[in-house]
Parts: sequence; structure tokens; C-alpha cells
Amino acid sequence: MSEASTPEQVAAAAPQLPGWLQKVSEFTPARSLALGFGIFAVNPVDASCAIIAGIDIAGAPVTAGQGAAVAIAFVAVGVAPIAVPVFFVLARGDAAAPLLERLRTWIAGHTNVLNAALILVIGVLQLQKAVSALIS
Repeated sequence: MSEASTPEQVAAAAPQLPGWLQKVSEFTPARSLALGFGIFAVNPVDASCAIIAGIDIAGAPVTAGQGAAVAIAFVAVGVAPIAVPVFFVLARGDAAAPLLERLRTWIAGHTNVLNAALILVIGVLQLQKAVSALIS
């Protein structure tokens, strides 16, 4: 992978998925849900983000309805990266495969840009929190 110079070369050089992960496409919906929850529950980053979001929502000076709306939006944004491709495949069937493959190749070749964008967003949000705390 270190010698790859294009996104396509990076995707082609990426290690193959383990056998159990290659069989994910054959999972039943219940097994997929269990796997997804298991991966979420054991990932400390995901679990801590959900816990911190819950604490922030509970401690915010908003009504119960507003808090519920924010919680629903948080869940929707968190689920969207999984739900959108799933619904796309359900709507388009086999015709979705080429687009999803191109997207996977692009993501594999541009993870550094995506990570930098994520860090930038987190930094801006933290800066906004600090500035608003100073103003208050």
C-alpha cells in the first residue's frame, strides 16, 4: 500500500477482509443488527461519543421535546452512513454495485483527507464551545 500512488492502487493493495467479514452479505437482518450493535458497544470511541451526547443533551437548558429532537437528530446522523447505502441497494438492487464500488475505492484512497476534515470539524466545534463559554 505504501507504494500505491492512485486511489485505485490503494484500494487494490488493501488487505483482504477476514473470512467472517466476507460473509456479512449473507447475514440475516437480526444477525446484522447484532453484529452492528456489538461493534458499536465494544468500540470505545463510539460508545463514549454516545454517552457524551446523552450527557450534553441531558444537561442542556432545553425542554424535553427539544432534547428529544436533538437526540433523534444525533441518532439519524449516526445511522445515515449505514442506512443510506443500505436503502440505496434496496432501491437500486444490483445497479447500485458500481457506484458503491467507486465510492469505496475513493474512500480507501482519500482516508487522510477524510480524517483531516473530521479533525477540523471537531476542532471548530471545540473552539466554538470555548468561545461561547468565555462570552457567557
